[in-house]
Amino acid sequence: MNLEKFLKMTLAFQLLLLIVLTYPTKSSKSDISSLTELKKQNISKIILNENDKTLELTKQSDIWFLKDKFNFPANQDKVARILDSIFTNQKLQKVGQSNNALVKYKLADNNYQEKITVYDNAKEESFLFGDTPEFKKIYIRNQKSNDSYVINLSKFDLGVDINSWYQKNFLGFKKELIKKISFDSFSISKEKDKEKNIDKFIVNNLEEKQDDEKVDFLINKLISLSFQDILSSDKINLPSPDFKIEVLKEDGSNVTLSFKKINDKFILKVSNMPFDFEVSKNMFNDFKEAKKSDLVVK
Repeated sequence: MNLEKFLKMTLAFQLLLLIVLTYPTKSSKSDISSLTELKKQNISKIILNENDKTLELTKQSDIWFLKDKFNFPANQDKVARILDSIFTNQKLQKVGQSNNALVKYKLADNNYQEKITVYDNAKEESFLFGDTPEFKKIYIRNQKSNDSYVINLSKFDLGVDINSWYQKNFLGFKKELIKKISFDSFSISKEKDKEKNIDKFIVNNLEEKQDDEKVDFLINKLISLSFQDILSSDKINLPSPDFKIEVLKEDGSNVTLSFKKINDKFILKVSNMPFDFEVSKNMFNDFKEAKKSDLVVK
């Protein structure tokens, strides 16, 4: 064999080897970019299962609700993060496909951290979640397959504790939409500070100089109004509240917050909502004990 023929054969072999090593095979599953053929926009129900406990979420007009809690709005961001991790557009990193891998990553049918079933009309698919030592990483597999993957999702976004699924800022007011706040013994109105050209809340009929920081602190408590639990409004009788807060909005509408201590619970009724809320003792006392004299410069 002459040298020229040998070099040609060597070059041809190298080209063939390069093609074999780089050509993507259809059987490769590490390059998949979705765990399911279902469409995220069509998902209308989600059921989370953990240690024989379940939590059901249902979607109405693109809003997710807690079916087990009077259809109260769920934490929309948490739902979005879970769905985005299942219906990801990014390539998924496969970590195993054997039965040993399922046991190792806690993705076996009889040993998993959590199961989430998503529903697209008559179609449904279940996904098992394991745990990883990495922060904001978690193992996952479609229960129909033995292939295990790792995805970007925090374990804090999972779980069936309903308290972690409330839309916690549900009660909050937007500062720019508030015109006046009336407590039992004083009121605060929003006025335009002409010198600084900004909106400012002023305590009405205050003879002394007001402490702006204290006023803003009280307003911010109302803006960030939160709750501990949701109670059925048809089970609570609140004929005579301990105190009220009236909020007049810029559009002319009024919202009444009625507070009442019942036994060892502190209850809040909101006039424009079909729910009753349990609030913290500290919040209850902060609003109850608010005085005009506390809002002046000492």
